[in-house]
Amino acid sequence: MKYILYYCLIIIIIILIIPLIIIKGCGGLKKDLLDDKKGKNIKVFFHRTNEIKEVEFEDYIRGVVAAEMPASYNIEALKAQAVAARTYAFNKIYGTSSPDPAHPGADVCTDSAHCQAWLSRDEALNNWPASKRGIYWDKISWAVRSTAGELIYFQDQIANPVFHANSGGRTENAENVWAGSSVPYLKGVDSPGEVNSSSYLSQAEFIVGQLGEKIKKVYPDFQIDEKDVANSIKITERNANDRVDTMVIGNKTLKGTEVRKLLDLKSTNFTFEVSGNKVIFKVKGYGHGVGMSQCGANYQAQQGKNYKEILKYYYGGVEISLKLLF
Repeated sequence: MKYILYYCLIIIIIILIIPLIIIKGCGGLKKDLLDDKKGKNIKVFFHRTNEIKEVEFEDYIRGVVAAEMPASYNIEALKAQAVAARTYAFNKIYGTSSPDPAHPGADVCTDSAHCQAWLSRDEALNNWPASKRGIYWDKISWAVRSTAGELIYFQDQIANPVFHANSGGRTENAENVWAGSSVPYLKGVDSPGEVNSSSYLSQAEFIVGQLGEKIKKVYPDFQIDEKDVANSIKITERNANDRVDTMVIGNKTLKGTEVRKLLDLKSTNFTFEVSGNKVIFKVKGYGHGVGMSQCGANYQAQQGKNYKEILKYYYGGVEISLKLLF
């Protein structure tokens, strides 16, 4: 009888107590999931307030995941994001020999256009429905804690795992976005399951005069024949990943990446049409397209892939290794 009682007690602990310790529902955890993973601080430049603060490293990673990926995503996608964010930050600390002039005195900044976005706990909670706040925070905390210390390597060198929201169906080669040599693990791959996302399709319309004003901010000598707009704009070349490589607009031949920046398009995977005095751009995807598609990662997780499989798919040839960080 005594052994039966012990057995029952063990079963109760496994079934009820342990899950409550891991995720306690919408009320949040009494004990922070990262309490036993506290370590070295990272210096963060908060670009909105123009100040540098020290943040505990794994707390910083949690804030990045909260800012960069929807908390509603599958837990394996969130784990993949946590490892990518950690690797990126670790690379910023130890992978460069000189301070970044964009944030001198700090390892990283909170500007997503330059480093990684970041949210405090309160900021993250305020972004979520009240009924989901505890669940989402604990979910993100578990994604960070359960992958603590894991980094992405390519041929024994720490990787630079960039990511984006939605590839539009296929990711992009790094060399097509940023000048320089190609990166073996940042090559275009098919990224299924993105089409139903709200970030998959977007549209931008410009009256020809507005289009000219935007381009003239960089090219004051820009000219376009407003009486023959249809023959004044054309896509001259697409790359192997079906993104715009070069395009003629009026008297300028521009890179697709430059057109995206000048017109604030969501990606370089676009077509256009002319309707009267309007130019309408139809865009697939959201972001530069290089590395891991967050939307694609969520789809793969929903199909049963774990976070390591997702990372190795989007960053070809890499390995995930556990490292005692500090």
